[in-house]
Amino acid sequence: MPFFLIPVMMGTTLTGSAATTAIMADLAITTMAVGGGLQYMGQKEQAKAESSMYKHNALVEERNADYARAADRENQLARRKQMRQVLSAQRAAYGKSGVQMVGSPIEMQLQTLSDFEVDIAKESWDSEIGARRMESSAAIETMKAKQSRKAGKFAAGNALFGGAAQMASFGVNYKLAQG
Repeated sequence: MPFFLIPVMMGTTLTGSAATTAIMADLAITTMAVGGGLQYMGQKEQAKAESSMYKHNALVEERNADYARAADRENQLARRKQMRQVLSAQRAAYGKSGVQMVGSPIEMQLQTLSDFEVDIAKESWDSEIGARRMESSAAIETMKAKQSRKAGKFAAGNALFGGAAQMASFGVNYKLAQG
């Protein structure tokens, strides 16, 4: 509180409207200092919260990619089991009808096997593309987390220096008004 306390500390006293004006000036500067400090702290906390959110999103995307790959592995196992069942059913039908497993029946089984493997490969590729998309999203979220921290530091510094500039401007205006 430089305007009221300094004259008092120097042995002079302010009276009347000069004292009231000095007290109001001191109060205004104190309020600006506290406001700037609170704004600084708020900006830092906002950046911290935003960064935490982005980090969380990155972890979720990484887990989703892992889950997608695990689901694909399970799907491949299930499709191969299904393929074995279809091939067994075909062999049983051929055996029941008395058809020998040579020529066309073998070619049919090979074609069935090939079709299943192509389908499994396509599904696996699609799953891998999805998993990679999730990993890319996780990397972007991680970058956003780092950027929000940096931006928060700049915003907090801006709030601090903005409050100091307001206080200095007020002080200069007060001094000019006093003559």
